[in-house]
Amino acid sequence: DARLGAAGDWSFQVAVRAAEEFVPLAQILRSRKTQGWLRLEADLVDYQGQDVELRCSAALVSGGDVDQEHPGLWWGAPHVLGPRLKDGRPDVILVTLDTLRWDALGCLGGSAATPNLDALAASGLLFSNAWSACNSTLPSHASILTGLSVPRHGLLDNRSRLDPTIRTMAQSFAEKGYRTAAAVSVHHLEPAYSGLGRGFDLFHRVRRGAVVDGAMTLEVVEEWLGRESSQAPLFLWVHLFDPHTPYGPPAEFLAAYEAEHPPPAREVDPPTIGRSMYTKPGGFLEGVTNQAYAQHLYRAGVEYTDNLFGSLVEDLDRSRGPKAYALAVLSDHGEALGEQDVWFNHLFCYPAVLRVPMILSLPGGPRGVVEQRVSSLDLAPTFSHWLGLEMPAGLPGDDLLRAAAGKLNASRRVRFVHSALLQAGCCETNLHFIHTLADSNQLGPGRELTVGQSMLFAPDQDPAFLHDLASENSAQAARLERDVKGWVERVSMGKRLGAELSAEEEVRLDALGYGGGNQER
Repeated sequence: DARLGAAGDWSFQVAVRAAEEFVPLAQILRSRKTQGWLRLEADLVDYQGQDVELRCSAALVSGGDVDQEHPGLWWGAPHVLGPRLKDGRPDVILVTLDTLRWDALGCLGGSAATPNLDALAASGLLFSNAWSACNSTLPSHASILTGLSVPRHGLLDNRSRLDPTIRTMAQSFAEKGYRTAAAVSVHHLEPAYSGLGRGFDLFHRVRRGAVVDGAMTLEVVEEWLGRESSQAPLFLWVHLFDPHTPYGPPAEFLAAYEAEHPPPAREVDPPTIGRSMYTKPGGFLEGVTNQAYAQHLYRAGVEYTDNLFGSLVEDLDRSRGPKAYALAVLSDHGEALGEQDVWFNHLFCYPAVLRVPMILSLPGGPRGVVEQRVSSLDLAPTFSHWLGLEMPAGLPGDDLLRAAAGKLNASRRVRFVHSALLQAGCCETNLHFIHTLADSNQLGPGRELTVGQSMLFAPDQDPAFLHDLASENSAQAARLERDVKGWVERVSMGKRLGAELSAEEEVRLDALGYGGGNQER
């Protein structure tokens, strides 16, 4: 791909040399009216088995002045493609929806209208009891893309980056002959920051200063799909951030939404919202005292996200063919909207934060609702088993297709951690356990957490998690504490590498509520 920042008509050329002389193979003219990237394709079939040198060049044809303009020339995304594949392997699309609660979807009992996600759930497998590996965006995505637990891969918070020795799912797809691409909606998932770019041929970089709007991400994806000419199968990761704070979709969508769903009052007396940084001066909920109003904005963001997802599916159907690709959708974590007196963030290891929606649709694959407890760590081994990918031995997850077939232990224990290893926990049959590994004052004065503090809940009898059973059921709590602490010690082999942040990047993270230190979430 080529792009030029200069006036006039230009020609771009790719030439090849196997012996002494360069031979032109591809050329394209860029008129002065042309914007964006241009693609050149050069056929190297006559050079099979030879060492060759490629030369990319640009030349002014008319209408400009090279000496005066000092044009900027970019060549990007070079690929050498093998023979066209005839094995019929499907494209694989991974969509991660940031901060989407499991109970936000209509198909899981939510009050938001999510027809596009519901339709996918009806056409594939809906996992109604899925759990994230972590409560925070970067660590959770690292676990999804590697199949490793957070202590194992070492990317502990949103100010870390992935150890370069850790293998990613994208690398495994690439080695199997897949074209790989990723489009994310926030800067801190970009490769230079996160280390998550390994194995991707293309990785969309978020435009500096742009508002967070998944529509902009999907514009890039639509462009990619429209000009994708390779016959190799595609692995595509798309990340949408729209349910995240500050809640609410773009103004035009919100106006249409509120025409059908009039907003509740912003203020009520007595207030129904507890302590929150967002209700203070300058926050997006400044002056709001009504919990229902904040929930209304969150639902609007969910419906907008579903609308975006529907647009993505239309693009995929148009470019790849309906039902011709595998599609996995899940959230990196949920969001607390007041549960446990935690307001508008994703702190701590409760179900509002760690239970997530997960849908898997495979061409010709099974359908139905799967109630078996599963984890976001299960996605990598599922693709590994299904497509024969080379992933590291001993991944902790299991095959989601085995779960759908009822072949996993019904009492399976799923483990998770809080960012920065503040907490670790697990859930098993009618038990949810949380153990505190570090002191924390994230909830403010009077609500500090101390090292060694444990909490135990019985969700079937206490779905709101109001009654901590750790004291009265001390034997169970002690058993699970030994398990969780032993697991963390056993798997904590990953290097903790800090991301190098500019002042601008720190400001961006702060604006998203990621204040660092005890404010990390």
